[in-house]
Amino acid sequence: MSRHHSPMGASRKLGMKTRFHAWLDHHRDSFHDALRRLVRRPIGQLLSMLVIGLSLTLPITLLLTLQSARLGLNQWSQELGMVQLFLHTPTGQGGSGSDDVANKLLKELQLDPRLREVRMISPEEGLQQLADLHQFDGLLSEIRRNPLPVVIEVYPQRAEELDALREELSARPEVASARIDAQAVERLHALIASAEHLLALFLLMLAPTLAVTVSNTIRLELEHRVDEVRLLQLIGATSGFIRRPLLYVGGLLGLGGALMAVLMTLLAVHALSEALGRVGFVLPLHSSPMLFLLATLPLGFVLGILAAWLASVIQMREIRVI
Repeated sequence: MSRHHSPMGASRKLGMKTRFHAWLDHHRDSFHDALRRLVRRPIGQLLSMLVIGLSLTLPITLLLTLQSARLGLNQWSQELGMVQLFLHTPTGQGGSGSDDVANKLLKELQLDPRLREVRMISPEEGLQQLADLHQFDGLLSEIRRNPLPVVIEVYPQRAEELDALREELSARPEVASARIDAQAVERLHALIASAEHLLALFLLMLAPTLAVTVSNTIRLELEHRVDEVRLLQLIGATSGFIRRPLLYVGGLLGLGGALMAVLMTLLAVHALSEALGRVGFVLPLHSSPMLFLLATLPLGFVLGILAAWLASVIQMREIRVI
């Protein structure tokens, strides 16, 4: 039994195929038209891209800096994290017995494989450090008896062992008290938290800046194309058909701004890397940070399209067929 193809079904398939090709052709023509319009006024468009690029550069650079700070903080936590042991102070005037106890404990801790460094601060050294810190050298001559105890600083191989070491060493009879000196690490954590809040503020400022920049460009484009838009409306063109070239203009502006942001971020990172390297930070430009920079390009394109769509909807409401 032979199959009969309906002429209506074949024509419907042909019509859908024709409409799809027409849709693709209009997208291609809209993209080429957007490129021509950008090239026609290069100075103004480059300035718009520069504004977008600057608004993107600040949060991107700050984010890379935060990632570098976290890497540096992990290293610093191992270098700065230590347990300070305060030994019992001698009750009598002689301190030889206390020195013997401190030296014995020092040698014992130096043999512990869990520790990478152990050093002792005598009461005299501690008093001199305190005087240098607070600049009261003149008072040292008036202090008859040094009230400071012997301090032993213990640096573990791994920072996660700090709590266990403090509990273990504080139970020794020679130790009056033990504490973890993580003040520098805590300050760095607070600094990174503050920077993250600043980054959130920049991200909130990003969308309005990009939208205003793209909207201004779309508004100028529509002012130059009022007659063209009205003619297209007269012949029955849909709003999406009229708006499509403008969306590509916004997308290309966002893409160009994102590209400028990537280039300026690389320059900023290069300028900061030497200064941050002096304090142990290294700005990473591989793996995830580099992928984040590349992801900025499609992000700028999409944000540009959204800003152009919003601007064109608002502006086209003011254009009426006369």
